[in-house]
Amino acid sequence: MLSILHRYVLWELVRAFVISFAALTGMMLLGSLYKPLRLGVGPEDLVRLLPLVLPHLYSWVMPAALLSACVMAYGRLSADNELKAICGCGIPLRYACYPALVLAVLLTAVAIPLNDWLVPHSALLREREMRRIFFEEPFRISLLGSQMTTRVGGYKIYVESVEDSAEGKVLRNVVVVEPKKGEHEARKRARAGAGDFDGSWRDPEEGSEVNVYRAESATYKMDAPRRQMTVVLHNGQCVMVLPGRSARQWVEITYEEQKLVIPVADAEPNLERRSNMTTGQLLRRAQECRRALATASVPLPYVRRELVRDITEVRLREALSFATLALCCVGVPLGVWMRRQSRLASFAISIGVFFALYAMIMGGQGLAAEQRLPPWVALWMPDALVGALGVGLLLRTFRH
Repeated sequence: MLSILHRYVLWELVRAFVISFAALTGMMLLGSLYKPLRLGVGPEDLVRLLPLVLPHLYSWVMPAALLSACVMAYGRLSADNELKAICGCGIPLRYACYPALVLAVLLTAVAIPLNDWLVPHSALLREREMRRIFFEEPFRISLLGSQMTTRVGGYKIYVESVEDSAEGKVLRNVVVVEPKKGEHEARKRARAGAGDFDGSWRDPEEGSEVNVYRAESATYKMDAPRRQMTVVLHNGQCVMVLPGRSARQWVEITYEEQKLVIPVADAEPNLERRSNMTTGQLLRRAQECRRALATASVPLPYVRRELVRDITEVRLREALSFATLALCCVGVPLGVWMRRQSRLASFAISIGVFFALYAMIMGGQGLAAEQRLPPWVALWMPDALVGALGVGLLLRTFRH
């Protein structure tokens, strides 16, 4: 009899989970595809990007979908008095809750390799695909907007529109912001030699001196083998922004044609970016940071910061993996108490609970990155609190 009961409850959970999973994936997918659509990615490229976006969504969708499934399934069983019938037959209520816990453990076992390996690997492939699309056509304007800013190397290029002509693509109303050189590169090399692993540290005064080019139109040519882009500006002005001087002392030059050769980053994605690294790679880099801190004769605050951020990323992935189990403990008693057959109301309440946990995890990530709390405390505490609350509600439900 218990096996029949378990199969029956498990079927209710699986059916509700599939509905919630599909609905949440669709909603989050629209938000994830907004940026590629904003860049004018075509249908063929969008089809290639779609499977590379889904793994990142699954790491967030699975906990929310299981919570919603528990609330909907046990809410229907409670509303139809099926849980009372189970208890009336002498079967403790906890036996009806075992399928939810088993499903939560299985999804947690799936989420661990998903967050540790599959999500970073898909992020690496997605970045590689976006770079390929960029090299094919750097400036893409879709119907979702007529203005965009493109970053190429250290340059920022603002384009109002792109038109087709006999000469090729013509950019209209272009603004190019060229960063200062020399000192910027010297500081970057000095930081790299001092142990700044990803170059994310920035001098507060860095980039204050720039050249701003404005032009009515421009043409461009991408040279992929040389990793550079040539932009020819027509009928414009160049303003040399000098730090420490008023705007009246800035140098302004008018030109009919100006050629800019802009270096482009390599087509291969940045393998040192945290989102592109597996958990094992992050832990190895964190160990290198610890050795650098132990052997350094002077304090290296930026290496310490990189160490904390690497560990924070690892703890975040662990928190997302075990959030499924914590939310399941809350979803079962919440569904029993709601006693509603409305799936929409159950779905809305479960999403509200999930967003509360999401806010705590994101807040903990910020506190850990700013070194206000240890990463394991900041990111494990939300799951621990929600799990303890769920266990307490489950025990109270069993007693009553």
